[in-house]
Amino acid sequence: MVLVEDFKILDDNIESQKRQLSQLDNDLNWEKQIIESKIGKFQIQIQKNKNNLSSLWKIWAIPFVIASIAVLISIAIGTGSGLIHVLLVLFGALCLYVGLPILGIWLIVLIFKSISTSVNNSSINTSIADKQKSLLQIDEKFKERKSKFNKDIKELLQQRDQLLLREKEIERRKTIVEDIATILYKDTEKEVNITLIPTLINELHDIFTGLHSESMEELVINGSLEDFQNITDSIKSELSRLKKLALEAQTKGYYTDEETEYENSIDSNGIMTKERAFIILGLEQTASKEEIKKTYKILAHEFHPDKAEGATESIKKLAEEKFKEIKTAYEFLIK
Repeated sequence: MVLVEDFKILDDNIESQKRQLSQLDNDLNWEKQIIESKIGKFQIQIQKNKNNLSSLWKIWAIPFVIASIAVLISIAIGTGSGLIHVLLVLFGALCLYVGLPILGIWLIVLIFKSISTSVNNSSINTSIADKQKSLLQIDEKFKERKSKFNKDIKELLQQRDQLLLREKEIERRKTIVEDIATILYKDTEKEVNITLIPTLINELHDIFTGLHSESMEELVINGSLEDFQNITDSIKSELSRLKKLALEAQTKGYYTDEETEYENSIDSNGIMTKERAFIILGLEQTASKEEIKKTYKILAHEFHPDKAEGATESIKKLAEEKFKEIKTAYEFLIK
């Protein structure tokens, strides 16, 4: 994968955002638990206050009973006689003088306690409302932050999708370059090597260098689609042109690997003949020495082994053999 580091950085960012979102969720739940716990305590306190007030009202029944007894005794005093009458009078007076003050005091206490409990419960209810409001604010804040995190994660995932598309495009481009190098180039190289023409060999070598250069690698990875298309089309065109030139050169008899007049010009002992020498130089047998010298200079310059510098070893060897053959033919005709 060409973009390994880019994918790693992006995946790390996505995981980081997810961890932060998870931590935010945990923090929210923790704060909500704390607030809900306080609300629960407040509600328990309100219920406790209500229960206490209810208990006080129930206790208030005791002085009420005493006062009631006093009232009954008072009624009995008016109808009774004797010792019982005296005892009832004493007991009724006791209940009246003890029960009524207690009843009054207790009633005052109950009223004060009711007011205090009401105020306390009202304050607790206000605190509960504030806590519930805080819960809503926390929920709203969390929703905003969660929305932002989700948006960031979505953008990162979109970037990752784009990176995957870019990776596929790079692989597609690499395949195109590889096809050029393994199919078109090899096919053209085969025909060019047959001709042994240094100019074609050098141009082919330049294309080979270009296909395997850092610039091509940069173009594959970061170049625009238009630039890549233009350059690869240009390379294909150049290879097609070189192949066409090589085939034309073979047709004109500059060199061929088939058994032609060129190969048959060797005598039975493998010694250079005049006929073969003229064929090698591409001259008619009626050519003068001046024409032979002029042609030799041109061919020697064109097929010199230095021209194949940087090419493959097989190409260099073929170039050397061709140059040696031209030199041998020239020396044979000039001697």
